Amino acid sequence: ELQKLATNPALEKLATYDRENQTNLMETLETVLDYEDQLTKAAKKLHCHVNTLNYRLKRIKDITMIDIKNPVQKIGLYFDIKLVRKKH
Repeated sequence: ELQKLATNPALEKLATYDRENQTNLMETLETVLDYEDQLTKAAKKLHCHVNTLNYRLKRIKDITMIDIKNPVQKIGLYFDIKLVRKKH
């Protein structure tokens, strides 16, 4: 499972939160990173409103302390998520 493979503590925390609360915040984070902060396109891909996506990003920040605006964190998260997905 994702939470067992993730080595990034923030991603582990997010995966645990998703599992315990039946949410899909990990998918939200991955999609936002895939679309390089083009929130309208990311929201469309996730089938939600941009306001909903912004709320989810706030939740992700509250849970993990991730600063999605920090380019170094963003690149690290992107690679960590893709490496975990590749292991599946």
